[in-house]
Amino acid sequence: MIVTEQRIATRQALIDWRGNRYSVPPELAAARVVVQQRLGGDVIDIATVSGGFVARHRVGEPGLGVTIRDAGHVTALEAI
Repeated sequence: MIVTEQRIATRQALIDWRGNRYSVPPELAAARVVVQQRLGGDVIDIATVSGGFVARHRVGEPGLGVTIRDAGHVTALEAI
């Protein structure tokens, strides 16, 4: 079973998922995205609402409040 939910990215290009934050490309700041996680899985996939894949992250322990960023997302955000 796959859990699928929509989220709105913050202005810092992060989405909240199960008590942690995960990066998306900076062009998706304040945009709606779709997050998917297979039950019991250790990764999440993030896509645009039109279905374009944008990120995959290994999930942190739920509720820890950690921020997990992709190095490419950080570089792109700093360039803006």
